[in-house]
This record gives sequence, structure tokens and C-alpha cells, in this order.
Amino acid sequence: MSNDIIYSTYPTYSKYRNDKTIMEALKSLPGFTEAGSALAEAEEKLRQLYAQRQELDNTDLTDTIIETGHIPDSWLKSIAAKQVERATLDLTIGAVDELQNRAKSRLESLASMGTDSILSHLDTKLQDLIDSIRPAVEELNGAATAADAVELGTAEAWRKISHVTGEYNQLRASQEKVMIDANSYVWSRARSIRSRDVRASDGIIGNLDTVWPTWNTREPVPAGFEGSVFSATTEGEPWPFDNAEFLAWAVSAGALLWIPTVRELITLSKARHEDALAWADELAEQYRKNRKELEAAISDGKVPPLVQKELWNRGLL
Repeated sequence: MSNDIIYSTYPTYSKYRNDKTIMEALKSLPGFTEAGSALAEAEEKLRQLYAQRQELDNTDLTDTIIETGHIPDSWLKSIAAKQVERATLDLTIGAVDELQNRAKSRLESLASMGTDSILSHLDTKLQDLIDSIRPAVEELNGAATAADAVELGTAEAWRKISHVTGEYNQLRASQEKVMIDANSYVWSRARSIRSRDVRASDGIIGNLDTVWPTWNTREPVPAGFEGSVFSATTEGEPWPFDNAEFLAWAVSAGALLWIPTVRELITLSKARHEDALAWADELAEQYRKNRKELEAAISDGKVPPLVQKELWNRGLL
């Protein structure tokens, strides 16, 4: 059986086994290292056994006997021995092959079931990365770009930030790979409905409601509320496109860069919705008592877009 066929049976493990960061996380799971060692030994043993089988098949003296016209007694005595040896090798190959597949199955199971452990490991590495650049961000003296840093004499601090962008990108690539395999629906729902920037996601920034209040609004504007937060659908992302600039912005702006578990993403979405419902209940009562006061609060940007959306759904706006 070719490796392509074998690994197609174990898609998660096959996809992760070349990702160094994810493999580091998997190796911390109980039983993963042991299963990996068993797999490695089984693959090496199979290589040796197949070589022995090939060597045994190459020792057939039939053609030589026909050419010489003589049947040696040693050949007659070896026939039974070779049959036994061949049968033994076949049985051994079958047993080791089964062991190999069971080891792969164990690794696949751990890889597919250890999603939150993997994500937590990735988040730990991300937080270490962010902590490592905080001093450099403080040293920038307000520089937001590489050009600014050169002008302000803080180019060395900027280089420290640029140096980690490759690791940051790898962590995000690993995160996306795990999330799509684990729960692509939750991952896609975490994305903004109004931005094509992949960073406009609960899965990237844990406090989007704070750093970009209108990150997920795309509703029609009620009459009389054209200037409210509810209507602010043309504002772009508050962060720069360049990754080094983005990291510097995130640390300066207090953006919570994280790699949440699936459970944490679901919990965040649920909590946001529940808070919006509770706030909307209060404002609905206020609407009945003093509509103009509510309209003024919305126009002044004091009511979050998600709460406004709930009021809109209730027909109050």
C-alpha cells in the first residue's frame, strides 16, 4: 500500500504532520509521542522485512538447474525451508503492517480530537510573541510605519517587530488549518460580514467590539439615523494592512490578539448576543417612555451597533 493511500485514510494527521507548530502541540498530548514512536519503528521494520522478502525471492535456482541439467540435493532440502521462511515473513509483514495502521489511526484520533489543546498551545506561543514585542512598540515613540521609525530614530525597535511577522503568519496559518478541520462553520461565522480583511474576525481579535465597534454591521439605515453608529458602514478597518504595522497598532491600541479554542469562540458569540438582548430590553422600555432620548443616545454613538440591530429587528427603529 502506498503512503498516498495510507495517509488519505488519515487526513487530519496527514495534514498536520508537516506543520512544526501543530506537531509541537500534538506531542504534548498523552499517548501521541508513544504512538509516533511505534509508527516510526513499524515503518522501519516493514522496510527491512520487504528487503528480506525480496532477497528470498531472488534466490530461486530453478533457471540455473535447468541450464546445468543437475538437481543438487541442497536445493531439494531448501524448498521446504524457504516455504516456511516465506510464510513466516508474510505473517510478520502482515502483523507489522497492522501495527503501522493502528499507530496511524491513534495519531489521527488524537489530532482530530485534540483541537482545543492544539489551539491553546498556539495561543500560548502567540502571547509569548506579543509580549516579546511590547518593549519595542513602546520604544517606537509613536512611529506607525518603518518610514516613521527611521525618521524618529527608532528603526531598531521597528526591526524587532518586523522580525516576528514570519512566526506570526505561521501561527495564523496553523490556526486556520485547525479551525477549518474542527469547525469551519464557527470559524466562518467569526468573520466580519462587512470586511474582506481576514483579521476582522473574533478568531483574530478578541475585543473587536471595542477597537472597531462597527466591524460587523451591514443593515439598512433607519430614517433619521443617517449619522449614527448604526449607519457607519463605510468606515474601513482601523488597522493598517502591513503585518508589522498591524502588530504595532494592535499593541498600541490594546487590541486583544488571540487564538481562541472553538469553545471560547462560541462562548464569545453567545455572550455578545445575550448582552445585546439584555441591553435592547432596557432600551425598548426607554423607547416607550422617551423615544427622543433613545434617538439622541444612538446619534451620539452610545448604543453599540449590535444592540441597534436588535432594536431594528423589533421594529423600534
